[in-house]
Formats: sequence, C-alpha cells, structure tokens
Amino acid sequence: MTTTMCFPEKTVYILGAGFSRPAGAPNQAEILSKIFSLQLGDERLEESRRHLRRFLQDDLIVNFDQIENTTLEDIYTPIDRCIVSGWSSPLVSR
Repeated sequence: MTTTMCFPEKTVYILGAGFSRPAGAPNQAEILSKIFSLQLGDERLEESRRHLRRFLQDDLIVNFDQIENTTLEDIYTPIDRCIVSGWSSPLVSR
C-alpha cells in the first residue's frame, strides 16, 4: 500500500546579512560595540557584559583595548576551526 502525503503550500523566506539594517539594527561588525555602549542601568546587562569581556580576553585572547572593535566573525572563526579540527579545551572563563 502506498501512502501519499499532501502538504499545504509553504513560503520560505531566506534573509541575507544586512536584512535588518534598514530597521536600524547593527550589522555583525558593529554589534559588540553597540552591546558595550548600551547605557540601560540594568545589572543583568552589566553582568553579561562582564562575562562577554572576560570570554573575549581570557579565551579568545583579545586585547582589552580592542574588545569593542571585535566582530562576530572574530569570535566565530576560532570556534569553527575548533569544531572542524575536532579540538576543544576545558572552559577557561570564570
């Protein structure tokens, strides 16, 4: 017995880099700078920034002076290389 399933027609949208730019969202090169410059007075945001800054300095060895100029590509590249090579290390950040 053969069963045929029918699915309703679906529309798929593929959005590229920069799609949200016209709405004022930062691109990947600007996002960390925007995160570090937000002034919301929210302790959770401050704690998250401290963790992010520590990760960038301790694990990715980014100079303190260069943290706000770091791009997402600078973060993803070493992670991708570790995944491809099958290499990982214990979590260093505290």
